[in-house]
Amino acid sequence: MNKFLLQKEITGLVNPFMRSSSISIAFLMIFFMVVTVTTALSQSVNEFGVRIVQMKQSPEGDIRLDNARFESLTTELHPNLYIEKEGIKAFGGRAPVCAFVEVESLGQIYDEHPLFREIELLTIKLRNSNGLHTPINLSLLAGFQNLKYILIRSEFACTEEQVENMITGSKADIIVCYTISFPE
Repeated sequence: MNKFLLQKEITGLVNPFMRSSSISIAFLMIFFMVVTVTTALSQSVNEFGVRIVQMKQSPEGDIRLDNARFESLTTELHPNLYIEKEGIKAFGGRAPVCAFVEVESLGQIYDEHPLFREIELLTIKLRNSNGLHTPINLSLLAGFQNLKYILIRSEFACTEEQVENMITGSKADIIVCYTISFPE
């Protein structure tokens, strides 16, 4: 049997990666690094209620404070901005911290505008499933210097995966959530 293995090695019939365990290990390490980096660069999306519960239950005080701020921005009255096809409208008398945009006007969020600087929460409204095909490129949101949260509010049933597929680019410091809110 050893004679057969020796003959296979001499004739080159043995897998070249099996000749050296260090080459095999290096190959596996590179493969896992590529998978890890690809996974790390994709933006995670959670359902809004799930994210709030996760943040509330976190043992880290900073995350619980972020949760309080996130809930405040989504439920209380704050200076806000409406980004529409016709233009940008600010309400509240101070620098807006919340911005609302319909997916059809999404192209305007990539322009740098002085009113975008203090925005912490960007709410994107999806009226129909066509909006799921509109990419949201996080790396192009340079004008939103204080952006911490993106809430995608869908008026129809959709999945976490469908919303996640809309997100391109990456910004690890931005929390992206979605919620389904059927119109009355």
